[in-house]
Amino acid sequence: MYITVNHTTLYYTQHGSGRPLILLHGNGASHTSFAQLIPQLAQRFTVYAVDTRDHGQSSTTDYISYQLMATDLEQFIETLHLNNPTVIGVGDGGISALLVAAHRPQLIHRLVLAGVHTQPRDLRLQKRLRLAADYLSRPRKKLGLQMWGPHYSERTGCG
Repeated sequence: MYITVNHTTLYYTQHGSGRPLILLHGNGASHTSFAQLIPQLAQRFTVYAVDTRDHGQSSTTDYISYQLMATDLEQFIETLHLNNPTVIGVGDGGISALLVAAHRPQLIHRLVLAGVHTQPRDLRLQKRLRLAADYLSRPRKKLGLQMWGPHYSERTGCG
């Protein structure tokens, strides 16, 4: 299924019934990352597996940022009238979910996060060097996203 939010079109699948649960994949992946998990979760939840902007079957955009992806998630929840979903986010999907929860805590019931960093410096030096070398050899938006963001702290939120 497709939904237009925040001036982009996101692809998502919906499975099962029960309380809403949103699955957000990591950088360079898609909703298919959760293919083996969805049938189990769908026994208890209405599962929404989303392709974030510039990923999977969602629209390609000129620019990508964690804040844009967080706004996409906010509008996804609001447009589908999801009542306090739980969000499971991996990597960039988790960062986007964290930003929504920090900015609008009433919108999300629970967060389950894996592989989330809150500052570029949180990545191991070896990973940052690999990202930089890869980006310099062939610049891509998704790599830049990880290299230059996010800049989140409890005191300041996302900046």
